[in-house]
Amino acid sequence: MPLFIEINETQTANYTMLSKRARDRVLKGVFHAIGMKWQKDMLPNHFTLAAKEKYGYRERTNKYKRRKLRAGHGITPLVYTGLLKRSLTGFMQRVMAYPTRATIRLVGPSYLTINYKPGRPHLAREILTVAQDEREELTQHGHDVMFKLLEEEAKAAAKRTRYK
Repeated sequence: MPLFIEINETQTANYTMLSKRARDRVLKGVFHAIGMKWQKDMLPNHFTLAAKEKYGYRERTNKYKRRKLRAGHGITPLVYTGLLKRSLTGFMQRVMAYPTRATIRLVGPSYLTINYKPGRPHLAREILTVAQDEREELTQHGHDVMFKLLEEEAKAAAKRTRYK
C-alpha cells in the first residue's frame, strides 16, 4: 500500500540572477537531496530502540508486548515480524522531486494505513513523524545543497554567456 510523505520549504532565497528554468532545476535538486537524506538516514531510525522516546510513539498494550516477547520478536518499536521494516527500507521507495516539494513514495504492508480500531496506534503517522532535530538537519542539508547547486548554475550560466 503506497504511503506518501511530502516535504515543503516555505523560505526562499534570492534567485534574481537565475532564469525560472534554472531556479526550478536548483529547487528540484534541493528537494530531491532532502528527500533522499530523509529516506536513507532518518527513516531507518524509526526502527531503533530510541525511536519510542524520540518520535513519541503511542504506548502499546501489555497484551501486545507480552505476545511480541513470547513470539521472540524483542522490544524494538514498529517491528513485530520485520515485514514493515523490510518493506519500508527496501528498494521499492521512490523520491519524486518538484520545484516546490519532494514526495517520497513508500510501499508497505496493507495494515500500515488501515486503522479500523479506535484504540489502535496510527502506524503511518508514527513512521512519518520527523523530530525537531531532524527537521533542522534536513533544512541545513537543503541549504548546503542549494548553495552548491546555485554555484554550479552560475558557472554554467557564465560558460554559456562566454560562448555567445
